[in-house]
Amino acid sequence: MCIHAQIYLTSAMHSFLVSCSGGYNRFDNFLDETDVVGGGLIEFEVGYSWGQRPLGMMFQTGISLSLQNSGMAYTAGVSDHKLMFDTEGNVHTANYYFNRINQKDTYVNLNCNFLLGYKWYNNIYFLVGPKVGYAVAGWGKTSCIVTRTSNYDGLIGEDNNGLFSNMPNHFMRDESRKHNQEIAKNPYVGLFLESGYYLLDDKFISRQKNRRSNANFIALRMSVFAEYGGYLQDYSEEEPQLIVDQSETLYYKPAIANFLYYNSRFITSFSCGVKFTFTMEYKSRICRTCDFQ
Repeated sequence: MCIHAQIYLTSAMHSFLVSCSGGYNRFDNFLDETDVVGGGLIEFEVGYSWGQRPLGMMFQTGISLSLQNSGMAYTAGVSDHKLMFDTEGNVHTANYYFNRINQKDTYVNLNCNFLLGYKWYNNIYFLVGPKVGYAVAGWGKTSCIVTRTSNYDGLIGEDNNGLFSNMPNHFMRDESRKHNQEIAKNPYVGLFLESGYYLLDDKFISRQKNRRSNANFIALRMSVFAEYGGYLQDYSEEEPQLIVDQSETLYYKPAIANFLYYNSRFITSFSCGVKFTFTMEYKSRICRTCDFQ
């Protein structure tokens, strides 16, 4: 008489995954003169995952495309002074004072991650690992209010020192200026952390496939994530200027340029939010057969 006993061990799961995530994002250049407001993030990813079931180690890697933006304000006083000629040929000093300086920066990144983690019996899992990328596109939009005054030597003016202001016919007025500028495309390195829950458990999967040893099925994961990293600036590039001349003629027309990398060579990025992942999984059970006589 021969008795056959089949013992099933921990199964291996190979998965193709597609995910979408979104949440909060902020860039920071750690300057005392800037006040970070933050912005948003959306990211799409395709990848591969391997893991042990019903519990055990997990490995995941993927390629993603992310769109992230962040706003900041420049709180320090900024001014510019130029010797100029007026319409009558008189020499004067044109004073430009900038205030209400705001900016929004946007990066489009191509990323790749390598994550390790663990899954428990209750379908909770976590993943952590490095994430590297490159900014394939980047642009910034800066706005400000420019107030212009003039000082004439030899004239009394408003302050008994040759100051003149609020004369629109002579360009002495408040003006709103906007400046759009491409920002540096730099490599990105970060640390990614994800923790979530499998909405379809193993019992449901087994019933769905009539408890076959090999099964293809679609599962859904819902998770929260956090990521912290930075963009590495190329030190060979020239230091960006804070004031740019927008004029296309001889008339001087200053505006505030993009100040994300102004006096800063390393920009950090922090993001957090929610993530939904659809997985097409192939489950392969490992079994052994024992004979008893």
